[in-house]
This record gives sequence, structure tokens and C-alpha cells, in this order.
Amino acid sequence: VLLSYASVVHRRPQTARRTSSGRSKAALERLQHVHVVTASGVGLLLGIGGPKRLVLTALAATSIVAAGTTGSNEAALIGWYGLLATVLVWLPVLGYLLLGNRAVATLDAALEWLNRHRRPATVTVLVIVGLALLVDAVLLL
Repeated sequence: VLLSYASVVHRRPQTARRTSSGRSKAALERLQHVHVVTASGVGLLLGIGGPKRLVLTALAATSIVAAGTTGSNEAALIGWYGLLATVLVWLPVLGYLLLGNRAVATLDAALEWLNRHRRPATVTVLVIVGLALLVDAVLLL
């Protein structure tokens, strides 16, 4: 299915490119006026109760249990998941704290590049994941 969709995306007519609107700069300017108490409260609520985060955590827990590993290996996998989830959340924050406006400029440049190369990037990811799943399925047979 993924390989077929990659073919459809590859053959689809090119659509007009969107120009960068500087949304990230505007959002950062608005965030400069947020008080620490407000930011902490909203961050705590979003960090604990986000539905996507809860579903991903449930999927990770199910995968760890279904792997059939021993207690010490389960603990290591849980620790690895916790570390990875934490790093993925704090890495952008740390990048902004260390680099400031350079991080915003780099992110804007990356988004602009991705916008220009959307079709090849989509096709490449679909082909890689599709081939990996196809090879896995063949090996399981």
C-alpha cells in the first residue's frame, strides 16, 4: 500500500508552493509575554494529559510487554523509552535556550527546504518504509 501511494504521490501534478509566513517568529514573540506561572501550569497540563502522548505511551508499554523479555530487560527498555521521550521533548527547548534566534532561523530554513522538496521527501520516506515492511513480510514467510 505504501509503495502504491508513493507512486501516486510521485505522479501527482505539482501544486503551488506555499511561502514561509514567519509563523514561528510570531509565535515566539507572543510567548515572550507569557508569565512563568502560566507557562508552567499549561506545560504541566499538556505534559500529563495529552491524548497523543498517552496513546504512544500505551503502545510503547504494550510493545515492551509483548516482547517477552525478562524483568531486567523490561526495566532497561522502560528506562530507554523514558529517556528517549524526555530527550525528544527537551531537545528543542534546549536548542532554543542555547542558540536563541539562530535556532528559529535554522528551523525556518529547514521548513522552507522541506516545503520546496515535499514531494521527493514524501516519496523517499514511503518507499523506504514500504520496502522495509515488504522485506520483513517476505522474511516472515
